[in-house]
Amino acid sequence: MTGIISSIKESSFFKSGFIDKRLIKKRLTGLALGQLLSVMIAGTGIFSQLLVKKYGVNIPTTQSLLNYILLCVYLLVLVKRGVLWETIKTKSIYFAPLALVDLEANYIVVKAYQYTTITSVMLLDCFTIPCVVVLSRIFLKTRFTFVHIIAVLIALAGMAILVVSDIIEGESANGGSNPLLGDFLCLASSVCYAISNVGQEATVKKYDRVTYLAMIGLYGSIFCGIQIAILERNELATMAWSGGVVGYIVGFALCLFIMYSFTPTMMEIAGATVMNLSLLTSDMFGIIVAIFVFDRDLSWLYFLSFFVIVSALVIYNLSAPHVKSSEVQNLINNDNSNNNNISNYNNGSLNDSSNNNNNSNNNSSDLTNSSTNLILDNGDEITPGGADILSSTVDEITTSGESEENLNGLENNENNV
Repeated sequence: MTGIISSIKESSFFKSGFIDKRLIKKRLTGLALGQLLSVMIAGTGIFSQLLVKKYGVNIPTTQSLLNYILLCVYLLVLVKRGVLWETIKTKSIYFAPLALVDLEANYIVVKAYQYTTITSVMLLDCFTIPCVVVLSRIFLKTRFTFVHIIAVLIALAGMAILVVSDIIEGESANGGSNPLLGDFLCLASSVCYAISNVGQEATVKKYDRVTYLAMIGLYGSIFCGIQIAILERNELATMAWSGGVVGYIVGFALCLFIMYSFTPTMMEIAGATVMNLSLLTSDMFGIIVAIFVFDRDLSWLYFLSFFVIVSALVIYNLSAPHVKSSEVQNLINNDNSNNNNISNYNNGSLNDSSNNNNNSNNNSSDLTNSSTNLILDNGDEITPGGADILSSTVDEITTSGESEENLNGLENNENNV
C-alpha cells in the first residue's frame, strides 16, 4: 500500500506540487471515450446475437465488410491532400498486415462462440490486456509503474466477478461442441487484438488518425471480399434475406464504424492498455441491454464488477506510463514554454539591460540543462524534434552571449570617455 501511495504522489498529477487541471481533463476525456467505445462494442455483440437467435445468421466477415467500406470514406481526405497514391506506395507495408490481423481478430472471436461457452470466451478474452502490456513494453518502449500493474490486476479481478456471476446463474451449463478448440480460438483472437491495438497506437502516433482509418478501410475491404468468397459464399447463397437481417447487419456495421473512428483518438489520448481496460465494461453494457432484449436477469454482482473495473481505470490513470519518444518531445516543448514565460517575467521586472541579458542567458542555460536531464532521466534517445529544440536553445545562448559582449564593450567605451 505504501508503494502505491508513493507512486501516485510521484505521478504527473502531483509532481509539480499542484493538480494539473489540463491533465485531469485529458484523462477524464480518455475515460469517457473508452466507455463510448465499450458501448459500441456491446452494440456489435447485441446485433450479432440478434442475427443468430432470430434468423440463424452467422456471417461475421460479411458483417465486418460494411464497416470497412464505410471507413473508405477517409480515403477522400487523402485524395484532397494529394497523398493517396504516395501513401499506398510507401505505407502499405505497415497498414496491410494490420488490416489483416484486425479482420481475423474479429472473425476468430465470433467463431469461438460456436465451440465453447460464453463464460470461457469472456474470461480468456482478458488475455488481450497482458499481451498489450508486453507488446507495448517491447515495441513502444512504454514503461509501466507498480500502480499500472496493480490497476490491471484489479480490472482482471472485476472481470472475474462477472464470470463468477455467469457461473452462478448457470450460463455455462450449455457447454460447447469443442471447448478446447474454442478456448484456443479465443486465446488466438486475444493475441490478434493485442497486435492490432499496439500496431494501431504506433501508426497513429507516427502518422495520423485519418491515414490509419483510410488504409485500414481500403485493405480491410479487400481482405473481407477475399475471405467472404472463400468461407461464406455458401451461407450467403442459402440465407433468407429480410428487412430484419439487413437492419441488424447495418446496426452492427454502424456501431463498429463509430468505434473504429474514435479508437485512434483514444490511442492518442490514453494508449492501447487503457483502451483494453475500458472495453472490459462492454460486457456490463451488453448485459444491461440483454435484460430488455433477451429477458435476462441482472445479478448484483454485475454492478460490483462494473464498479471494480471503473475503479481500476481511475487508478491506472493516476500515473501516466513513460513513452520513449513522443512523450519526451512533448515534455521538452512544455519545458521550453514554461522557461520562456519565466524569462519574459524577469525581463519585465528588471530595468537594467545588462541584467536582463544575464537573466536570459541563465534561463537559457537552465533550459538546456533541464531538457538534457529530462532525456537522460527517461532513458530515451534524442528524437529529431528534441535535437532541433536543443540546437535552437544553443543558438539563443550564443546570441545572448554576443549581446552581452556588445553591452560590455559599450560600458567600457563610456568609462573611457
